Formats: sequence, structure tokens, C-alpha cells
Amino acid sequence: MPKIEVEETDFLKGQNLRRTVEKMLANPKSAKLLKLAETEIDPSITHPELEMERVVEERVGALAKTVTDFITESKTQREKDESERRLDKLATSIDAGIAKLRSEEGLTDEGEKALRELMVKKGETDVFDAWAVFQRHNPPPPPAAPSSGRMFDVISTARDGSDDLLKKMIEGRGDDTAAVDKAAWDAINEVRAANGTQRR
Repeated sequence: MPKIEVEETDFLKGQNLRRTVEKMLANPKSAKLLKLAETEIDPSITHPELEMERVVEERVGALAKTVTDFITESKTQREKDESERRLDKLATSIDAGIAKLRSEEGLTDEGEKALRELMVKKGETDVFDAWAVFQRHNPPPPPAAPSSGRMFDVISTARDGSDDLLKKMIEGRGDDTAAVDKAAWDAINEVRAANGTQRR
């Protein structure tokens, strides 16, 4: 092989470059970077170990994505199932509370509808707390006063003589109880009618 003359500085540069490349090839990380740089400059150069590593990375990446997707999907399904269980439990609790209010407080269909609307509006999930708020805003009506007033206003009716019962009591002088019995039953039925418990 013929010898060529090289300047000492070029020779030293070449030697330094060779040593640097040898050091880089000795380290796996830098060797990979060197080979990647080489294929970047000249795509015709191939390094089988780099191609194999790329294929492995793609497969591992795909597998990791599948596992991650599965974990995410499972977590989402668990959260959905838990949410449905909570909603079912809440619905059961509300229905039981409404049933109790119907039996113990006389809650009507209209009252139930208004109570449920109030619960949604206020974001209230406890039926009995909502019922307390509902009652504050919708107090029960005062008891109905008897319509005739004859048993409760004896003095004024005695003065004007407008009460037939009083007249009959005075005329019978306590011997005839039929008029009193009839008046008593009329008064009882009147009170029952006001309370919705009249006998038929």
C-alpha cells in the first residue's frame, strides 16, 4: 500500500476522531446514537440491531397501550357500576321515605310531586329533611270550624229564638232526649265529615 504524506495536525485530528468513535462504540447508549446518526446521513446503511429494537419498541408500545386501555376501561366501568349502585340505593331510600310519609303523614300524590320537585330544586337527597322544608313552606290548614255553630253558640241562639233544637229542649223540659240525641249525632257526623272520617 503506497504511503501518503499527511500533516501532523491532520494525523492527530484523525487519531483523536478514531479514539472518540471507539469510545462511543464502547458505550451502548452513544453507540446507538452514532448508528442512528449514520443511518440519518445515509439511509442505505442498515443496522439490524436498531431495526430489531424498533420492532420490539413498537410491539411493547402496542401492548402497553392495550393494557393501559384495559385498565382505563375497567376503572371507568367500576366507577359507572358504583355510581349506578349509589343511585339505586338513593332511589330506594327516597321511595321508602315517601311511603312512610304517605302512611304516617297522609302525603298525597300532589304532595309527593311537589316534595320531589323541591328535592330536585334544593339538591336535597334526604326525604325527611325535604319534608321539614316542605312543611315550613306549606303549613297544614287550620282545623275547620263547625258550619252550623249551634252547639257552640247557645247563648246567642237562645236570645233570638232561631234554634229549633233549643226550643225543643226547653219545651221537653229534659224528658224528651230524641232531639238531643239527633243533634249530638249530627254534630259528631259534622266533625267526622270535616276530618274525612264520616260513617256511611
